[in-house]
Amino acid sequence: MQKVYLFIIVSLFSIITNGQLVFNENFSGYSIGNLSVAPATPNLWVPSGSGTDVQVSLATPLTYPGYGSGTRYINVSSVNGIDPHKPFSVPVSTNPNKVGFISFVVRVSSARKILLSPDSSITLFNTGDTDIPLRFYIAENNANLGIQFGVQIGGNTLPQFTQGNFQYNTTYLIVIRYDVGSNNNTDDAYLWVNPSNFPAEPSISPQPGPANNGASVINGASVDFGSTINALRIIQSSTLESPTASFDAIKVAFATTATAAWGLLNPSQAGLPVEMKSFKALKENNSVKVSWEVGTEANLMGYEIQRSQDGIKFETIGFVDAAGKSNYSFMDSNPLSGTNLYRVVSIDNDRRLKYSSIVSINGRKDLYLSRFPNPTTTTLMVQHQEVSAPAVLRVTSIDGRAVKLVRLALNSVQTNMDVSKLRSGNYILEFVSGDKRVSTTFIKQ
Repeated sequence: MQKVYLFIIVSLFSIITNGQLVFNENFSGYSIGNLSVAPATPNLWVPSGSGTDVQVSLATPLTYPGYGSGTRYINVSSVNGIDPHKPFSVPVSTNPNKVGFISFVVRVSSARKILLSPDSSITLFNTGDTDIPLRFYIAENNANLGIQFGVQIGGNTLPQFTQGNFQYNTTYLIVIRYDVGSNNNTDDAYLWVNPSNFPAEPSISPQPGPANNGASVINGASVDFGSTINALRIIQSSTLESPTASFDAIKVAFATTATAAWGLLNPSQAGLPVEMKSFKALKENNSVKVSWEVGTEANLMGYEIQRSQDGIKFETIGFVDAAGKSNYSFMDSNPLSGTNLYRVVSIDNDRRLKYSSIVSINGRKDLYLSRFPNPTTTTLMVQHQEVSAPAVLRVTSIDGRAVKLVRLALNSVQTNMDVSKLRSGNYILEFVSGDKRVSTTFIKQ
């Protein structure tokens, strides 16, 4: 019997040391305001220094097609303020060698020029050592044409930046691969911006560079940070050297191979544990009843109900625990005057999220919109409210371009839409009739 127990213990230790998702933070559940003191379950962010803290916000979510962002995000500023860090769930031993992936979404408002030596924005490090093994940078192009992103190993090599001109106030997906001690006991790093083959594992052949929105550090001079990496830090070091930017959905995974690390990172929204079959909001006297139907639940924490008046700034107004049911509801007993927009966020036990469509109550007539199948390849069947006045279905790409418009037949409640000519990707579907509108999303494969 002792041998059996020993085998189990050794097996578990092997799983932990060979690979793990060691950091997964999308800031859902945090209160608005200072990150280091925001109530959460639990809040593991540790403040360092004094002054302005990193701020939790939900005004304009950061989203990238197929990437699992949260209901909240953080803002960092160009100040000499608090630099919070959060420990990994399990320290990463770098002996033997490891391969890691770091991913997150970022939106930049301002940055210092590359030639003026900006400071790093995110670092991985060992809390027991002052040396920093890996740094991520945001900088302005020296010609004032846009922003660039960079990566650095240790402190004795210069950061390597992407080429081209990425835009301010635009959300980008950043993926960094970090090979620890992989090349003659030196470290290698590779950075991609909006990887072309996402959500597949990014390839380092050819190396990331101008042709594929990337940057590389090969044979980087690693520093003596010890044999462990165990935390991630957000940097706000200077009014002159730090950018003003927003971050969300930060994930870190390490394993003995790149493929294993990428699988553990699981950066896409694929595989979320519940499917939202329908979602609607109905007026009941002076209240609004929000109800939704779901498929089979697995590993699900519950549902966060959010409300907005402009479709941009959403606030959380309630939470319903997952109970293994197919139908749920929530009563908003104090709706806003005028238009109320509602959505439901499914949250699993790993803090991954999935958003419902958005429905509107405007005090005159309830709106309803659903679509299936989703994803689709050729035809999208759209169910909507009965058309009693001129109405259209409008399809918009994720970057805001209108790509299809369908005029609806009078008295119709269902419309089949041909989407076969659309490119593969994520789209917004909107029902518009006068000042009435409701939207949802779909995926074209």
